[in-house]
Amino acid sequence: GGVMGSADHPAWLTLNICGGGLTVNGGANVYGYVAAPRGAVVINSNCQVVGGLAGDRLTLNNNGRLRLLAPSE
Repeated sequence: GGVMGSADHPAWLTLNICGGGLTVNGGANVYGYVAAPRGAVVINSNCQVVGGLAGDRLTLNNNGRLRLLAPSE
């Protein structure tokens, strides 16, 4: 799985998706704050988003994980 952002500093990454959503696959980890106001966010098996999330829809599949942190962390 790939890594996007910094595990020690998730606040360093903000991912703004204006038209569409985000799907996290293959054991990937996203460390940051994701905004997808017009799209779905799908976190699949053994993947995670650590930081924050704002989206139209959220789907967590088979051990997908969302870990919310305060923006200062």
